[in-house]
Formats: sequence, structure tokens, C-alpha cells
Amino acid sequence: MPKYNPQKDMPDPSGKVILVTGGTAGLGEKTILTPAAHSPTRILFTRRSAAKAETLTNTLHTQFPTTTSTFIATDLTSPSSTQASAKRILALLTKLHILICNVGIHSGTNSLSHALLIKLLLPLTLTTAKQASADVRIVLLTSKGYAFHPSGGTLAVLLYARELAKRYGRQGTGLVGNLGWGQQAFITGTNAGRI
Repeated sequence: MPKYNPQKDMPDPSGKVILVTGGTAGLGEKTILTPAAHSPTRILFTRRSAAKAETLTNTLHTQFPTTTSTFIATDLTSPSSTQASAKRILALLTKLHILICNVGIHSGTNSLSHALLIKLLLPLTLTTAKQASADVRIVLLTSKGYAFHPSGGTLAVLLYARELAKRYGRQGTGLVGNLGWGQQAFITGTNAGRI
């Protein structure tokens, strides 16, 4: 089976607006830099530390000058900070194509804040999904380090992702909705009991 290479296998993000949480180091930083190389319209990212974000912002401006990048200070251990950030994001955007929640190996509180952020931004993603040729996605990432974390936060992320897919999986992505009836039946049948 061929290995996925994001540099050449990634769907074209040009013209898209992307939001990544926890995006100033490690997995989050790579999650921002990879699509930035393919010219999305805008990338927003969150993190607690403005100092760490400054380095990434400078990298984005230098390496990808055609992509607008915006840092939004967010403490995902605080529901009130998460809610304030969602309000700021909604004030800045009229569309959101890709929401990537980088949960890492954090606690259940962090998982709840991501669920809150998704809930608050969901109306914007659903509105975006109704636009012509929109391809809207909500992606939840976690680290392999979850296996060593006692909180169960990653289980919450998996269950939440499953419920999102069940409720909204066919809206706007085209992954299933644009397939023929036979292909839809195959996808539904092979995933029965999973989502």
C-alpha cells in the first residue's frame, strides 16, 4: 500500500480558510506549515503563548507571503478563554473550510474545550458547506502519547469525532454524498457499528 505523502497527496487547500488549534510546536506546527505550502487563503492558529506564536507567524510570513496568517491567543484549559476565542474567530471569518483540533495528549478539560470550540464554530462550517464546491472538514488530532496518559481525554476525542461524523459526516464533504448509490452502500455497510 502506498504511503501518504502530504506534500503531494494532500487535497488542494487553495482558496480555503483553515483553523488549527495548538499550532506553535510539534504536530500543530507541522499541521500549519504543510497546507501553508499549498497556498490556502488564510490560516488561523491558536495557542496560549503569544511569544511562541510570534516565531511561527514570522516563518509563515517569510515562507508563504501569499497566505494570510492570524494568531489567536487561546487557553484551551479554560472554557471562558475558548468561548472568547470562538467569538473573535466568528468576527473575523465569513467561512471556515477546515477546522483542525490538535488535542495532543492533553486532559479531559482540553477535550471539552475543543468540543466547545467545535460547537461554537459548527454553524459557520455548516454555512460554508452549503457554498458551491465547498469541502468542509473538522479534524481531531491526537498524539501517540495518548497511550501513556491516564486521563482518558483521548477516548473523549474519539467518541466526539464519531458522533460528529454520525451527525454531520454527509454534509458538505462530498466524501460520501458525491458517490453513487452502490459506493454509498458499500461505505455505509463496511462502517456499520463504527460511526
